[in-house]
Parts: sequence; structure tokens; C-alpha cells
Amino acid sequence: SLAMKEIKSAYPKFDLDEDFNMQYGLVILARRGTNKRSGTKILMNNLNVTEVGMIGDSMSDYLGTDIAKHYAVQNASNEFKAHTEYVSDQKLTLGVTDILNRLMKDI
Repeated sequence: SLAMKEIKSAYPKFDLDEDFNMQYGLVILARRGTNKRSGTKILMNNLNVTEVGMIGDSMSDYLGTDIAKHYAVQNASNEFKAHTEYVSDQKLTLGVTDILNRLMKDI
């Protein structure tokens, strides 16, 4: 598409993977060979952060307990839910909002 061509032209040095998620209406671009864990570790190093929180719905969102606390939305896979600190009773973005509100109360 024209939009993808424009986006890729902004990053000519990178070999990018494209992921079109029609279910959620998302287009994800990532540097080929990078996954969420390695990308998160790079970001953490750049920001000098030792732990992050990950809100997700599948094992592709699992970063490992050595770098993240994990939270699940209600529609998450059972496998992902088994690895989380908290499971929202709300689906999708409402679940994300629920989790963020809960975490803000703990600050």
C-alpha cells in the first residue's frame, strides 16, 4: 500500500517485517529479527530501566519474569493468563484501561 511504502522510506537502512492484524485493525512494523523481548531489552537499556510491565493477550506478549511483570486482559489465552500477576475482567482496550487504573492506584 502507499502508506507502507511511505513508512518504509523513512527507515531505508532497516529490513522491516510487516504484520497485518485484521482482527484488531493493526499494522505492526518491526525490524526483521527483532522480537518483543529483544526490542524491550534494547529500550530498557536506553532508558536505564530494570523492569517493565506488559499487558497482553497471548504468549507472544510474554517477555520473561526476569524483565517484566505481566498482566492479561480478559480475552487472553489461558496459557498467557497462567503467567500473569493480574487478569482483568474486561476485554481488549477496556481491559488495558482497567489494568492501568489498578496499577496507578498502587503508586
